[in-house]
Amino acid sequence: MKLTIRKQYGTVIVNVYAMKKVWISLLFISFVLAGFAMLRPKQQSAAAPKGSDSIIRTTADSLYIDSVNLRLSLKEIPPARSMHQVARFVIGPWAKIFTVIKLQESGADGKNSYLAKEFNNLTGMRMPGNSRPTTAIGKTKTNYAIFSTWYDCLLDFDFYLDQTLEKFRQEHQREPKDEFEIINFMFGSYNPYSRWKKDIFWLLKNYRFE
Repeated sequence: MKLTIRKQYGTVIVNVYAMKKVWISLLFISFVLAGFAMLRPKQQSAAAPKGSDSIIRTTADSLYIDSVNLRLSLKEIPPARSMHQVARFVIGPWAKIFTVIKLQESGADGKNSYLAKEFNNLTGMRMPGNSRPTTAIGKTKTNYAIFSTWYDCLLDFDFYLDQTLEKFRQEHQREPKDEFEIINFMFGSYNPYSRWKKDIFWLLKNYRFE
């Protein structure tokens, strides 16, 4: 069937069946594209703070948290207390775990280890492969992760801790009671040496960052 439409500049003849086929084709393509969009994996936002309305902003060489008037250089490792402030926004209530492991693995302020100074690896993180997301840009010959900045290391530790907490919940069917219980759960897989756990426990008991 054809439909004749008169316009100001002439006559247009429309084939109704042909138009119907075009609309059906367009509708089918739309459903296909929507299906692909649903199947596409979601990218994780590495810098999304937890439990806070504050936003962490970064530039090529600096990090800002406007709500606490904090500015830190990304080119050099800041004091542990300052990193702990950032960890509270990124990691949330378990931020102290990151900070004490940093102190144990790479040293106190101004006494950072070779791994920390050369590769921004503050916490002895290993390259995870495909087991979890990572912010690492490479690895050393001994499989330690290499990061662009100390902040990337903090974000990577957050990925690790999220995975660890999920494993804890699956095994115990509850949330951890405190940092000591999480360290006990990490012990062996993260670090097998009893001196490591002893040092971490001492730091948890004796260091105050807030």
